[in-house]
Amino acid sequence: MGPVYLCYDGDVQEKKLEGEIPFPSLDRYAAPLPMQAPEEGFEKTIRWLLEAKTPVIIADWVGRREAGFNALGELAELLAMPVFDQWGRFNFPTDHPLNLTGMHEQVMGQADLLLVLDVPDLEGAVTKRVQEMGQRTAIPLLSPKVKIINVGLDDLLVRAWSHDFNKLREADLSVMADTSVFLPELVRRLKGEKETLKKKGPEIAKRREQWTKLHQEREEAMAQQTRKKWDEKPVATSRLYSEMAELLKNEDWVLTNGTSSGRENFFFPGKKFNQILGKYKGGGLGYGLPASLGAALAHKNSGKVCVDLQPDGDFLFTVSGLWTAAHHKIPLLIVVCSNRSYYNDEEHQERMAKARGRPVENKTIGIRIEDPAVDFAAMARSYGIWSAAPVTEAKALSKALRDALKVVKEGQPALVDVVCQMR
Repeated sequence: MGPVYLCYDGDVQEKKLEGEIPFPSLDRYAAPLPMQAPEEGFEKTIRWLLEAKTPVIIADWVGRREAGFNALGELAELLAMPVFDQWGRFNFPTDHPLNLTGMHEQVMGQADLLLVLDVPDLEGAVTKRVQEMGQRTAIPLLSPKVKIINVGLDDLLVRAWSHDFNKLREADLSVMADTSVFLPELVRRLKGEKETLKKKGPEIAKRREQWTKLHQEREEAMAQQTRKKWDEKPVATSRLYSEMAELLKNEDWVLTNGTSSGRENFFFPGKKFNQILGKYKGGGLGYGLPASLGAALAHKNSGKVCVDLQPDGDFLFTVSGLWTAAHHKIPLLIVVCSNRSYYNDEEHQERMAKARGRPVENKTIGIRIEDPAVDFAAMARSYGIWSAAPVTEAKALSKALRDALKVVKEGQPALVDVVCQMR
């Protein structure tokens, strides 16, 4: 067990106990069983899935539970449905040929059925965001005729007369159910439709071939871009992700934190439940290190290598967590993506400057982390953590990562500061 901080009012702390405090048996306080869909929900979902020519899956938080993660893989395989992972949690293996995450524009318009699983923000998943002259426009990617099945428990979060929890979702069938029990049962029932599945065999095989080809095209495009930028300076993020993937290929690893885009996930061949702990949270305001320390503490002595791919701006909010890592000897590999900017906002400031006819060079004011640049390696050493000097040359990256991994496998935290490109 790690440290747990309990905070009580000073008055409570100063009072003396007058006797033993009785604790009731927890046996009488059973947790509620997960919510399952009614029969009608299964009947319609199965019928519509089997009738659809191009069914597509979008998943966001299914990966919270292992049963949901495993069943989603079975469901996609059974009907050759492409899966788009929104990275709320890790929902679907990254190297699976049916994983078409990031290819929304090429696929969504073809869908005649959309199965939405634990997706709070459906609008963001099925639109293309265009920003021009300071105006944001969401262009729909779906056909107006597409059928939508929404499965999840998000409606329970709405407690007022107005639905102000994201945009009101369109759905032809809305199923309020826990996906960790809904999906396994859906798969079981679909497997029972043997005659229909046999009849649709050629159609399913054709779909599988189509989506596999598209997946391969995405992989080839990424590989080509990586080769093109391999020796660039500052270090290309694609080089960084590739080197990290190579470092970890023979390890039982967990990616505890990542970047705002989630692009690094395409380079890591994640296959297992909870192997990637989802896209970063908190809007870049300090989520990464504390969350990663918690994950690494939970995995301590498990043999797993925990890796925090740590954006530099987010890091600055909670850098004192390094002391916690050192003091409690939490084995965590921290790789700092030091682009020396809160770059997400820098891009926005550039667009706004162009729209308003203002000097574009002012986009860096209050956003760049430079003059002076932060030496995260020196900062780590000041907290008692092993660190590699700031890596500025791509050719030095592999050795720095290997040295850091050796320290982590000895049960200590380590940090590698990589001066990298903006994206």
